[in-house]
Amino acid sequence: MESRLIFTTPEGPMCYVDYNTQQKGASILEELRQTASYFQSNRSYEFSLFTRVKNRLVKTDWFYLPSFDVRCIHIFLNSAVY
Repeated sequence: MESRLIFTTPEGPMCYVDYNTQQKGASILEELRQTASYFQSNRSYEFSLFTRVKNRLVKTDWFYLPSFDVRCIHIFLNSAVY
């Protein structure tokens, strides 16, 4: 596992997906950004990308959603299959 994408809701972290490469995690996060239907400053839902640095995970990128976006969740969950 070289990167981890975590989905956080207003109640706290909901779930995460681990990826074998840093590029895979970054590409899924970019796909989520392009798929999101709208943006606001409200930070209710978040996708956070963590990268392995030595023996720990470091938050390297993130993306906020103002509300639950079914298309983004679908992409996120489907990325766990591969």
